[in-house]
Amino acid sequence: MPENANALDREIRPVFIAYPAIYSLLMLNYLVGKKKIKFAGIILSRSHITMKGIKFSFLESFYILCKKCGLAYALYMFFIIKGSLLVITIWNLISRLKRCPLKLKTFNRIAKEAHIPILKAKSINSPRAVNLMKAVGANIIVSGYNNQILRYRICKQFALRGINIHNAYLPDFGGLDAAFETLYQGVAKSGATIHYIDKGVDTGKIISQEKILVKPEDTVFSLNIRQWLKGAQLLPAVLTAIAAGKAEIQKQDMSQVKYPYRSFPEKTRVKQAAKKGSRLVLLREIILPGPYLYQVFK
Repeated sequence: MPENANALDREIRPVFIAYPAIYSLLMLNYLVGKKKIKFAGIILSRSHITMKGIKFSFLESFYILCKKCGLAYALYMFFIIKGSLLVITIWNLISRLKRCPLKLKTFNRIAKEAHIPILKAKSINSPRAVNLMKAVGANIIVSGYNNQILRYRICKQFALRGINIHNAYLPDFGGLDAAFETLYQGVAKSGATIHYIDKGVDTGKIISQEKILVKPEDTVFSLNIRQWLKGAQLLPAVLTAIAAGKAEIQKQDMSQVKYPYRSFPEKTRVKQAAKKGSRLVLLREIILPGPYLYQVFK
């Protein structure tokens, strides 16, 4: 069926698919905690790097990232995945001392308090993952900071298909780390896009997108936070429009792409970015929550 046909006044029951990292955790804190979106389920991907059909463990994936991207980038990825609990604990403590508590929660606490089943799947395209989504009554898939490519054939099994939150202003900067590429290229504006999932990767019809300014002091970490949370801010209106059958869509003109899709950055690009003054993450960002977080979660 077309993306928005026969959806008028239909109850929307989204399932949220993500990688258990700090960016997806912040999005869920905003969407569930602040906007009270009732997800039918939350599915956290347990898969890491997959090459030629081979799924590698976390330690194996860390080694592969070291070989491809260098130790600094591999440690950054390790931090945003394994350090999410530590970071929100520190941020909650500091914000409480400032008498402006953020009240950020873990994946499990978000799910428990909102009565949302939280599921884990090694492959989000497997029959098991599809059965899990169908079992909770989902009729649309929302992909946010997802480390696996959600296939169109999976989305077609749900009445309202699937949409993806991407941390860039598409069609430029499709790929695995748009924030790194944005800083590497030195562009003045970035953004976030929500688009339908099609047979390509980050190529589907756009439902909503918004630009944000790239700040001189931005790191990959801080820019990623603002990009992903901007995508989360766009989502409630997108879901409302899809449920009412009024989602306006725009086809991406891939012939106009200036910064095409890229995988994880190569080691040489990471070193070049560092020489230009670009940083992955700073210690003060781990200890002190940025002003943007207070704006979003106040």
